[in-house]
Amino acid sequence: GIGNNDACVSVAKPGFKVEKGLAEGQAGQIELDENDEFEVKYLITVTNTGNVAGTFEDLSDEMSDELPAGASVESVTPSTIKGEELAPGESKDYTVTVKGAVDPKVAAEDDNAGWKALGTCDTTSGVDGQGDKTKGLYNQVIMGVDNASDGDGIGNNDACVSVAKPGFKV
Repeated sequence: GIGNNDACVSVAKPGFKVEKGLAEGQAGQIELDENDEFEVKYLITVTNTGNVAGTFEDLSDEMSDELPAGASVESVTPSTIKGEELAPGESKDYTVTVKGAVDPKVAAEDDNAGWKALGTCDTTSGVDGQGDKTKGLYNQVIMGVDNASDGDGIGNNDACVSVAKPGFKV
């Protein structure tokens, strides 16, 4: 008979999600130092959501290319994180440090695009739940090509720190 002709094979595969936030101890708003410079630490967490071990795709960490007026980035370290093997359910954290400066005169020339934009963050109003790249020190992590392998979507792949205008308390 045909009763024993069926077979079923389950496919075991890894799956990954990536999310971004502020590193432990990192304030959501910062003051510039005496040289009008800043250092911000962001946290990236990668988790294997699959049922077997696997290697996640490389991550790239990017600051907005539309920073508020007067803001500039000196370095993003590391800007690329090589994929690593994770066991099922395993998570790994990576800290990204961003260093830069704000030219107070340029930020003051157009207060809306300068100090007001630097003092505000928005990580939710844009496409797919991502934020407004023209506000604060906006930072984003990308998994693989165009986040195609990020199993939980890109809405949690960005973080932002605002900058206090000099002379105002945080």
